[in-house]
Amino acid sequence: MTNKIYNAFVLLIIIGLCFYSCNDDEKQKEEYKTMILKVAAYRDYYVAPGHGITTDILGYVVTDESNKTYVIETIKGFEDEYEEGYEFVIKVKAVNKNQGEPVQDLLGYYYYLLEVLSKEKV
Repeated sequence: MTNKIYNAFVLLIIIGLCFYSCNDDEKQKEEYKTMILKVAAYRDYYVAPGHGITTDILGYVVTDESNKTYVIETIKGFEDEYEEGYEFVIKVKAVNKNQGEPVQDLLGYYYYLLEVLSKEKV
């Protein structure tokens, strides 16, 4: 009888740990959203956020859906698609760099190309 109670107790602890670890995994998931960005036909120098220092890194000049323009350092998967002289409209997955904190602008994300929606010679 004592063995059955002990086994039931151990089983309950194991089940509880499974639920706890699942909740932990959910908290660790990165917050993201999909965005449509217009990428200019030229690149410009990336400015380090918070410092205002212009770097020697050429970034993508992008305009978001609310018509704000930024220079972002990289868009994973877009490097092989980009051609200077062409304007692109792309769909990206934007992953929040600082999980749990609200993002103030386009510089608060990591970008991953999902789809090239259009490519136009300018």
